[in-house]
Amino acid sequence: MKRLFYALLFFTFAVALSAQTASPSAPAKCEVRAAWITTAYGLDWPQTRATSPASIRRQKAELTRQLDLLQSANFNTILFQVRARGEVFYPSRLEPWSAVLTGKSGRDPGYDPLAFAVEECHKRGMECHAWLAAIPLGRHKHVITLGNGSVTKTHPDICLRYRSEHFLNPGHPDTKDFLMGLVDEILRGYDVDGIHLDYLRYPERAPHFPDKKFYQKYGNGKTLENWRRENLTAIMRHIYRGVKAQKPWVKVSTSPVGKIESTTRYDATNWNARHTVFQDVNRWLREGITDQVYPMIYFRGNNFFPFTLDWQEQRSDREIIAGLGIYFLDPAEGTWTLDEVQRQILFTRRHELAGQAHFRSQYLLRNTGGLFDLLRQDLYATPALTPP
Repeated sequence: MKRLFYALLFFTFAVALSAQTASPSAPAKCEVRAAWITTAYGLDWPQTRATSPASIRRQKAELTRQLDLLQSANFNTILFQVRARGEVFYPSRLEPWSAVLTGKSGRDPGYDPLAFAVEECHKRGMECHAWLAAIPLGRHKHVITLGNGSVTKTHPDICLRYRSEHFLNPGHPDTKDFLMGLVDEILRGYDVDGIHLDYLRYPERAPHFPDKKFYQKYGNGKTLENWRRENLTAIMRHIYRGVKAQKPWVKVSTSPVGKIESTTRYDATNWNARHTVFQDVNRWLREGITDQVYPMIYFRGNNFFPFTLDWQEQRSDREIIAGLGIYFLDPAEGTWTLDEVQRQILFTRRHELAGQAHFRSQYLLRNTGGLFDLLRQDLYATPALTPP
């Protein structure tokens, strides 16, 4: 009995030691493996215009091909863009159909792309998150093409023009209701697994953003910077509570700028969430008004690793999924090498982030820099559940 006891003790110790020293390249059992499918300007989808039954089938086939390939590499989360610059990819009473579907703004493509995306993701065991670009509405030339369906026409009081672009005004109290109206349409009409808010921020380096009269009316003694931060927080809070009131199981996430602010050792004064675009993400995490954060950490070296760790340390028991700038593997975009992305993925695992998200699907599916092969054959070689 004593020999059996010591043998079992040694076996237990060996298993525990093995678990502690396991290679970080070993695929995780629970891990978000996400891809952004960008519909703005048809960057990732669609390439075909839906103008006939045959072209509708081709447009659908483009999307299913992407999902088939991502499934083959064990991706489990799709961030599908359903709102680009003031135009949408589902039938809406608030904004017009996107022109990239048919070639003309406001034209019905003959089917519901969001319903199709949700169904096809679920067939493959993938979560489908509805991705909305929140504040920017596009350049003036683009807004003109939207016609009378543009929010700049239907709700001009909540819109601002800055230089050659239009924006929703975070400082107007009705802006959060308009955005929640879009989210409400999606929640009521579709079995989405998440609401993903992108561009919930002020335009960067915009010292003359024309919101001064709203600041004078609603600022209540706060500094301009703190007032802007509170405006974005109020939108985030309103949408989070609205989603949870209807469907508590739907995840709410956001994709802020990739650095919260400077750390004690590394400077981020030129580009950070808190001061550059007024995203008070630390507060969102502490207050619990986001379930997941996908920071766009599209950097390498000391601009990636310490700031990724900073996100994880500030998570307040929420999920941090590192947004990876894999487009820099394309020589036309940057000079990254495959080992850089591999190190980033292994770092997120070693420090127990909830997973990774790849921007964007085109660079995955083209096997840019050999990344798709590396994922399918090694880093994502076995399936993973999304974290509970």
